[in-house]
Amino acid sequence: MEIFKYDTRVGFSETNGVPSFIALHYSGAFHWEWRQLVLWLPRFRSRLLWYVLPLFVLTSFSTAGHAQPKFLPSEEYPGPWREVTQEIRDFLTLQQIAACGQAAGRESSRNPGEYLLYCTDNGKIWTSWRIKPVANKVRGPGKLLEGIAPPDGY
Repeated sequence: MEIFKYDTRVGFSETNGVPSFIALHYSGAFHWEWRQLVLWLPRFRSRLLWYVLPLFVLTSFSTAGHAQPKFLPSEEYPGPWREVTQEIRDFLTLQQIAACGQAAGRESSRNPGEYLLYCTDNGKIWTSWRIKPVANKVRGPGKLLEGIAPPDGY
């Protein structure tokens, strides 16, 4: 014989120690399952706010210190413009980038082997490219980076 009791403190009934929304599901009384679940949800929401939300906030603050600092473009690509080497020109040709009739580059201070290129065909309209020949990666064309003017003398 099953003993059915309703606990108002907890918000759900039990049948021989099994929560009723589980027990009634197997007994075929589906309308009771939804009623019990609706009574249980407000307590679940309050527990979610008091236990889960602070954990989320604490973990987001603890991982914030591990993020890499964001550099300004002029800090990431410091120094004067240099003539593009033949290795980089060969890489541009291999990638079928024809918009770099005239090009100047700066190496990244954060990622060795990564270069910022400013390219032009007519000396008036410049585009930016970020390339890493060793990894066979190209990003561009893009706008000129803020704080880094095109090279003089082209």
